Amino acid sequence: MTGSKAFTLVELLVYTVLFSLLMIGMIGFFQTIYASLRGKNNVVIDQLHNALALDMIKRDCMSASFDPVDWDVERGVFKKYTLTASGSPTSSSIGWQMRKGRLCRIEGVYDGINHRWAKRSVSAIKGSIQALQLQPVRASGERHITHVRIRFTVDAPFHSNLRTPLLVPRQSSGLKAAPLISRRANGSDSPGHPEGAQRVEGQELYCTLRNRVIV
Repeated sequence: MTGSKAFTLVELLVYTVLFSLLMIGMIGFFQTIYASLRGKNNVVIDQLHNALALDMIKRDCMSASFDPVDWDVERGVFKKYTLTASGSPTSSSIGWQMRKGRLCRIEGVYDGINHRWAKRSVSAIKGSIQALQLQPVRASGERHITHVRIRFTVDAPFHSNLRTPLLVPRQSSGLKAAPLISRRANGSDSPGHPEGAQRVEGQELYCTLRNRVIV
């Protein structure tokens, strides 16, 4: 074939370099988008795990014993009453504790006198809850426990410029949740969500005991 125009070697090299630069830019752009979406997805998953963990805690506390004798507050252990399929009351000991930085739920038979488990099964709970305290509350003049105060610390997986909490404590039975306290980088406490805070500390919610079986 004569008279046809073809690309020279220099033109092919220029086109190849330009195409390579364009592809590198597009790959970097898509990698940035993927990393951002993955980070947001991890935040949502972690928030969901925290919400599920708190829901499990609240469900256990709602069936907790009214009698303060059935509570080992220091170790986060209490007796839980439930009903069998035939309607008969049954009980088991429940413990919520932090072990090696992980929130764990313990169920079994607990010796409250010697403060040890005679029989137990431990389940590790996913999420970013780093500290947990269950405090039974008795109303003025009451002998039995009426509420449980759940105090927890969340290792918040959010960026330093995010000022809204991932997990908002819900209010129950007219009792207001305590104000949120954030830990600054220098260790001081201040209300709100200061920039740079990586831990959401001092969140509280209240749970009303629904169990009416008093032994």
